[in-house]
Amino acid sequence: MKRAGGPLYTANIAGARLRRKNNLNDVDLTVVQKIAKSTAKDSSDVTLEAERKPYNEIAINLPEILSNPGSKEDILLLEGDIIQIPLKQHMVSVSGEVFKQLEISYTEGKKLKEYISDAGGFTNSANKRKTFVVYPNGKADRIKKSFIFFNKFPTVTAGTKIFVPKEPEKKGTDYAKAGLIVTGVSALITAVALAFQITK
Repeated sequence: MKRAGGPLYTANIAGARLRRKNNLNDVDLTVVQKIAKSTAKDSSDVTLEAERKPYNEIAINLPEILSNPGSKEDILLLEGDIIQIPLKQHMVSVSGEVFKQLEISYTEGKKLKEYISDAGGFTNSANKRKTFVVYPNGKADRIKKSFIFFNKFPTVTAGTKIFVPKEPEKKGTDYAKAGLIVTGVSALITAVALAFQITK
C-alpha cells in the first residue's frame, strides 16, 4: 500500500478485497467434485463451478491492516494477487422479497428494519428470518437468534446490500401416499382384530 502511494481520500478502504489466482488443477477439481457429491448431491455442480473460477475473492480488513502492520490481519501476498479498493459508496440497496427494490442514501445509525421499511416492507412470501447483508469487502452477515425472543440484526454500513430471500414453497399433500398409509393402517387394525378374535 505504501509503494502505491496509499489510498486516496475517495477510497473505501473498508470495502477492499483481495483477488487471488485459483491454482487448482484437474486432479484437485476431481477430488473437490467427489467430496461435494458425497456431502450434498444438489450442490456439487455449484461447488465445482466455484472452484473452476480463475480467481478467488478474499475478504480483507484493510483499515485494521493499515493501522496494525504485521498483525494477523496483514496477510502475506502471493505473486499475482490483486488488491481492489472501490470508491466510497453512500448508498444502501434492498432487494429480494420486498415491495420495491430500492437504493437509498446511507444514514449513520439507521437500522436494518428501517431500510426494509423504506422498501415497502416484506412481501407475504418473504423469509424474514433468513434476511442477510453483504458488505462492500465481500463479508456477509445475517439475522441471528439472541436471548429468548430477541434477534440480533446485522449492522448496516455505507455500500451494504440487503437481501430478503423467498420462503421455500410448501409441498402439497401427496394424496396417493396418504391413501396408501390409510390402507396400511386399516389392514393392520383388521389383522389385530382377527388375531384378538382367534385368541378368545
